[in-house]
Amino acid sequence: MSQKMSIRQSHSDKTGLPVTITKEVNRTDPDQTTFHHKIDELDEHGIISKTIHDHTNPNPARHRSSKKD
Repeated sequence: MSQKMSIRQSHSDKTGLPVTITKEVNRTDPDQTTFHHKIDELDEHGIISKTIHDHTNPNPARHRSSKKD
């Protein structure tokens, strides 16, 4: 099973301030896939960040049928 994370820089649509968007997909549990989405926004000086969005969504894992040879 695997765990993948992506981090990218962008700007807030509402404030225009820089944000860091983190997305994580965790498939280490064979019965559940967990998606985590977090957005941190920097202040107007680009120094202090605050979390403006933090959401974790667990979902049942999709099981692929095994291929028969």
